Amino acid sequence: MSKKTNTITTRKCTEAPIVGQPLDISDINVLPTKSDVLRYFEWVRNQLKSEGCYQPQKKLIAMRVTHKLEQIWKKSSIPVSSTNNIVFMILQLHERCEKINKSSDCNTKNAKSFKVAVEKFRSDIDNSLFDICSCKCSELDKCLCPAPRKVPKLEHAFLTDQRNLRMMIIGGIDQAETKKIEKRNKRKEKSLQSKLSRNV
Repeated sequence: MSKKTNTITTRKCTEAPIVGQPLDISDINVLPTKSDVLRYFEWVRNQLKSEGCYQPQKKLIAMRVTHKLEQIWKKSSIPVSSTNNIVFMILQLHERCEKINKSSDCNTKNAKSFKVAVEKFRSDIDNSLFDICSCKCSELDKCLCPAPRKVPKLEHAFLTDQRNLRMMIIGGIDQAETKKIEKRNKRKEKSLQSKLSRNV
């Protein structure tokens, strides 16, 4: 009968190169940065391993990260890109991180350039919003996106803040306002469809 060995997981064991300690973003009260997403990616990887999936596929990890991001953004009543697009964005960001990590070398010359690359990457991800908003308009007041992709006026200030200084936090979901927005969007969609059918 084989003995079951208990593996003690230390902070050093779970720390990811470049991004540092894994991070659970479940209780976060701001929209996640690129750094938050990468750290949560590692947190999900560790969770999957603890569930018995010893070599979890990156796409599976990215799907779980996407689900969490969609939950967080929903709290702020801001429309997001499609699930597939978010998964693609996560995998792209993770690939950037991996490329830098693979460029690490014992050679002094390469070690110096690696350090510069890491510092540059960290400065980009630390306070930069992982922006999955369906609207990419720089001026939200002049947005020309279709109704379902538009950011509600009540959330303009918050999204602008999260894309810049990041001083504001997410409040609870305003159920009444959310229903109003959904009804308004449905009316606009019906009106647009009606106009299109008349022009055919």
